[in-house]
Amino acid sequence: VAILDEMAAAGVQPDAVSYNTALLACQRAGEWDSVLELFERVRRAGGKGAPNAFSFNAALAACAATSRAAEAVALLGEMREAGAPPTLRSYAAVISACEAAGEWERALDILREAERAGVAPQLTPAVALQAGLVSLNALESRLLRALGRRT
Repeated sequence: VAILDEMAAAGVQPDAVSYNTALLACQRAGEWDSVLELFERVRRAGGKGAPNAFSFNAALAACAATSRAAEAVALLGEMREAGAPPTLRSYAAVISACEAAGEWERALDILREAERAGVAPQLTPAVALQAGLVSLNALESRLLRALGRRT
């Protein structure tokens, strides 16, 4: 991230590649708050540094890692508005964020949205379980609640 500051100090506007490289470094280091802070910087940058699918997916992965379901869902909408069509990776991160936050119903709604968007055709809850997009614990909790049992 320091290199981006040096670029700015030298009058060089970082581009998407520069930002995405920094996002990837933060992501690989597990610095999720840094990913989200840097993504805010990317948002403000505009021009050649404006967010693209890669930068949105990095922010979505950070939301998933930190159980920020509402933020992930909002980012997914922002991604569409920015003209960056969500990918399977995008939807998977949002589903993971929802599941981690215990919002299984929202996770299943996003799963259905991905299917409607043609990103994940025929991606049923069973397939999502197998792909690791939704945990068995989330579905088990829902079933037990539906049956009136405590988890």
